Amino acid sequence: MSASPALSQVRRPMPRPIQPPQLKAMPALERKSRFGWYVAACLLMLLGGSLTVLLLHTTLATGSFRIAELEEELATTQTELGRVQEELAARAEPGALTAAALELGMVESRSSTYLNIGDGTVLSPGAVAGAASDEVVPDASGTEGG
Repeated sequence: MSASPALSQVRRPMPRPIQPPQLKAMPALERKSRFGWYVAACLLMLLGGSLTVLLLHTTLATGSFRIAELEEELATTQTELGRVQEELAARAEPGALTAAALELGMVESRSSTYLNIGDGTVLSPGAVAGAASDEVVPDASGTEGG
């Protein structure tokens, strides 16, 4: 007995035709959108930046108005200072000083004397000008030197 006749008698199953798998369309996955939060955050940052710029601009504008006021006040003060300096210069002229002294009742001195503060002696103008001798001049009370 050989094996070949026995094999021919074994029935083999018929191969089935290969069918592609049945594919079904799945509903799309619902993705939670975070885009709305991103837009809201961007808008908040834009609004915050705009408000900051507005506040800075307002502060600078207020400061510039204050500077303009101070410059105007400075110009007025400088004008007044110039006027006062001119008035002071006019009063400091020798003719004006003489007139003011005469108005106060002062009289012009015909002779000058000098007082040596170190020792309290009264010197004549010639002694101060370089004369060799220290000429002592009696003071108004009639005493010498002092």
